[in-house]
Amino acid sequence: IRMGGATSPMYLGNSAEDFFMSRSVEKYGYRTLFAAVVGLAPNPAESSEFFASLGCDAILLNPDDITKVFGVV
Repeated sequence: IRMGGATSPMYLGNSAEDFFMSRSVEKYGYRTLFAAVVGLAPNPAESSEFFASLGCDAILLNPDDITKVFGVV
């Protein structure tokens, strides 16, 4: 996933609580992108499916993969 010229902040997290916290700012008129980090989950594939069902903006195996999201090599 390449985010291009995104202007919203991005939060990296590994739990549903992280996701919902990042989305809670929408009630104030702001948008925060969320990247789920699933590589250390007991079942990364299952976690990926879960976060995809929530509508995460990106799903990463590890935090270092964030550079791929923004097209940085």
